[in-house]
Amino acid sequence: MFLFALEREAAPFRRVHPTAAIEISGIGLVLARNAALRVIETQRPSAIICCGFAGALSEGLQVGDMIQAAEVIDEAGNRWPCTAFAGSDRVVSSPRMICDTNEKRRIRAQLAADAVDMESAAVAKLCTERKTPFGCVRVISDSAATQLSPRLANLLREGNISLYQALIQTMLYPPLIAEFLRLARDTKLAARKLSAALTALAARRG
Repeated sequence: MFLFALEREAAPFRRVHPTAAIEISGIGLVLARNAALRVIETQRPSAIICCGFAGALSEGLQVGDMIQAAEVIDEAGNRWPCTAFAGSDRVVSSPRMICDTNEKRRIRAQLAADAVDMESAAVAKLCTERKTPFGCVRVISDSAATQLSPRLANLLREGNISLYQALIQTMLYPPLIAEFLRLARDTKLAARKLSAALTALAARRG
């Protein structure tokens, strides 16, 4: 079972693999846990793989780079191993969007994590409790040097930005136009790269 927060993360993979078991949870730890619990109780999957975008904490990572976690941690330092599709990276899950470059550096220094997302730790914890194999495969959608404006961060919190909201905010703050264009370009690339990465991993797994 491939668990994504957003449909736009899943769409390229879904087009290539229309029969794949895919679940869309919504953004955040609570929604991700609820979706994973529902899947475990109703479908009894052989594994749950958290997939989607992540923000880079390591300066060596660029947009489109794949992260294949060996373990997932939370900001308190609790750790859960990846027992499916395990790699060598470390992903930290935060209850909030990390937009500031100084905060990215702080989290990197404190937890030695390579990337940050908003869902995987909750799913990893649940899977460990329910003895369900868990994996975490992410693709970088913003680099460690990318700083999001507070206006854009507020719009992104719910995951879906309406055209009306975007128009109003860009009229109030024209620099948002450049941010929107960068976001559209980078997330399109990240989604395409994620589809290719998951396809390759699934093929190797057989």
